[in-house]
Amino acid sequence: TDPSPATHTWSIDLGPPSVTITAPTTYINASDPSVFSVTATTPDADVSRVDFYECSNTSVACGTGSWTLFDSDSTAPFSGSWTTPGSDGTRAIRAVAVDLANNTGADVKTITIDRTAPTITWTSGPAAG
Repeated sequence: TDPSPATHTWSIDLGPPSVTITAPTTYINASDPSVFSVTATTPDADVSRVDFYECSNTSVACGTGSWTLFDSDSTAPFSGSWTTPGSDGTRAIRAVAVDLANNTGADVKTITIDRTAPTITWTSGPAAG
């Protein structure tokens, strides 16, 4: 028998990484660019990439739509270029962090897009005089 048997300790990573979409906030207006930089942060050091998705329709949190990849970034700080829809309404975006063990964690944000200026109509005013 070997008086000093070899030993080794393994770490098993079963936990999903955490990720947070930091931009855009919940609102995009006419002063924002049409190609928006979506950013995400994670406190986890073993994240290998963050994939960025947009919803195929205007449902809140993409409840009835499907996700379409629009960018991926493997270097922190994580960001992706999103061409915002040309029409006003809601649109959900999702960031999915993937760690070195291929565990995934996601954050979803529903964004309101309002690029249309308000219309003001006077229906009455002071008497002409």
